[in-house]
Amino acid sequence: MAQPPFVPGPQSGQVWPPNPSYTTDPFAAPPPPKKSRLPWLLAAAALAAALVATLGVVLFVQRGNSGEAAAPSAWEQEQAASASPFKSAQRRCDEFQEGTKIADGGKTLIIDGAGEETTAGLSVTSLECLVKELGMPESVKAQMFDTRALDGRQTGTWPGFSASWSYHPDDGMDVVITQAK
Repeated sequence: MAQPPFVPGPQSGQVWPPNPSYTTDPFAAPPPPKKSRLPWLLAAAALAAALVATLGVVLFVQRGNSGEAAAPSAWEQEQAASASPFKSAQRRCDEFQEGTKIADGGKTLIIDGAGEETTAGLSVTSLECLVKELGMPESVKAQMFDTRALDGRQTGTWPGFSASWSYHPDDGMDVVITQAK
């Protein structure tokens, strides 16, 4: 007599359709659990939120509360100063910066001249070099070098610049030159 065909089922110890997580071996290691994508999704969402928050803080700090642009950083001011006509004149006439200082992001040149009592500062020769480099006309230069202590603070302008100065024999000539806007 012919044997009936094999039919998997509970009586044969096999399950149909085959399931890899099912085994009849009681000592076999359990299958590894399925990995959840939830931790990765949470980590990605947290990273995105952190980036958005950081960007918001950076923009808020740059703009300030009023929405205006932030003041230039020290590095930005140094870059602007190095491109200014004052920097070029300072390099030629006061290489060691003994009596000049560039301020306001390169838009102002402050000159501290040497005097009879205050010998530290810019010499008259270096001051003449600076005003020549900045294209100061003879009319303003004559006013400046004819200023007396009794005259107080004087001013002069020429295309692209304005200057104010005072003079005292003990302290020398003090000058502030600004670029016109």
